[in-house]
Amino acid sequence: MMKHSVRAVIVEDGKLLCVKLVDCADDGQFYYMLPGGEALKIENIFDATVRHCLDKVNLKVKVHDLLFVRDYKTQHYNGHESQVVHETEHIFLCHVLQKRDELWGSNPEENQIGVEWIPIRDLTEYEFSPPELSHVISSFCKGEIVDIYLSE
Repeated sequence: MMKHSVRAVIVEDGKLLCVKLVDCADDGQFYYMLPGGEALKIENIFDATVRHCLDKVNLKVKVHDLLFVRDYKTQHYNGHESQVVHETEHIFLCHVLQKRDELWGSNPEENQIGVEWIPIRDLTEYEFSPPELSHVISSFCKGEIVDIYLSE
């Protein structure tokens, strides 16, 4: 099975916009991710990115450059069965078209507890999922050359 997901890199004033999530399996610990999610079969990856930004962080964005493609496999559990799923995630640089006072979308993640602007200079010190992505984003924002293809 193949799944396509999207994520948005939204940077303003040296800060990266992230969703804050609680890890229900780890005694309420929290972590951060880029806003995004799965692309529906009926939409392209650009429309999916715009939709997820509205749903998760209540921002209307313009999708610009493709920054990274993340390729990995995960274990999905469905009732009593488990299945290995090959996932491809497209991570785009996005620009805010319309600012909102309330950064909370109409369809947040089930375990989403907030939306925060994280200083990029401190990004690698936060619990970020996946951890490698925080290093790549931090390096990219410093103007360093980074690989576009991220494989796990």
